[in-house]
Amino acid sequence: MALSDDNLDDLRSAAFDYVTNYGLPESEEARDWLQSLTSPDITAEQAFTPLYESYFAGTGQFEIGFWQDITFNLENITLRPDASGGIYFNFDFDFDSGDDSPGEGARGAHGYF
Repeated sequence: MALSDDNLDDLRSAAFDYVTNYGLPESEEARDWLQSLTSPDITAEQAFTPLYESYFAGTGQFEIGFWQDITFNLENITLRPDASGGIYFNFDFDFDSGDDSPGEGARGAHGYF
């Protein structure tokens, strides 16, 4: 389990589609994040952290790294502009923490930054 290079490749493809279709976002934070995806040194965990942080903002029950560790089968990543000049995202993922909480299941994550 855990995020993989394939997940990173899918995210990079979604980012490429975003820039091709919409150009660079107005938000400096969103632009910086898109540009970070071109680095050969970025890991899947680093790339997805802002997305997980946005989706899980305020829940605080589990650390972002924990969710990344129990995630598998992440798919259907889409990025599009949001009204504030940033990026709206969504993706689906399955998770399994074994016998520990939160257990196993599937979620559709979405948010913006």
